[in-house]
Amino acid sequence: MKNKNKIIYNKFINKKYIIKKIFKTGIILKGWEVKSILKNNIDIKNNYVYIDKYKEIYIKNINISPLKNQIINNKNRKIKLLLKKNEIYYLYNNVKAKGYTIILLSIIIKNPWYKTKIALCKGKKIYDKRKYIKYKHWNKNINIDI
Repeated sequence: MKNKNKIIYNKFINKKYIIKKIFKTGIILKGWEVKSILKNNIDIKNNYVYIDKYKEIYIKNINISPLKNQIINNKNRKIKLLLKKNEIYYLYNNVKAKGYTIILLSIIIKNPWYKTKIALCKGKKIYDKRKYIKYKHWNKNINIDI
């Protein structure tokens, strides 16, 4: 059997957030979600990760649309992530005390495993966003001249 590796990225992270630390986690999915992700029926732009009162970590607002022949009631359900306790406490302390947010960076598919990369981030200010656009534009001009 051929080894399939597939990565689904969240492209807008670098524009909005400064990344402090990246974690690789497991994810608990249902059967219809796995099939839909394989067919690229997923949107991870406007998601967020939160830690509930029982110290469990969840993703909210991932839009996984079912295939044509599937009837699903809850498309935008909360999806549980699998992390070690000390990593969850590290994230919890940074989110509560220092004002960081946790964002989903990508979903990695290595058959039969589904993993995610989440990042501890801080929101960019307006001048940081302008600086990012200026730097990106500057790199494009350098590559054209060579």
